[in-house]
Amino acid sequence: SDTVTLLDTQTHRTREISLPATGGKFIGSQPIAAAWSRDGRHLYVACGGENAVMAIENGKLIGAVPTAWFPSALAVDAQDG
Repeated sequence: SDTVTLLDTQTHRTREISLPATGGKFIGSQPIAAAWSRDGRHLYVACGGENAVMAIENGKLIGAVPTAWFPSALAVDAQDG
């Protein structure tokens, strides 16, 4: 679906965030892995179809960092935040 769904564990409400494909494609970002920053402000999402890691803040896509072919995992180090 090219989306990430966030779940509020206290209210059980969900929020869906769209991760659109670039280059005029309607679909194809293929989010496959996600990790929160240590401070909880940013969600990083590996998007295999985009060969990028997308950054989300306050429920909005704020940017993307190019990667090698089809990133499939993420790790956040102690310096993040």
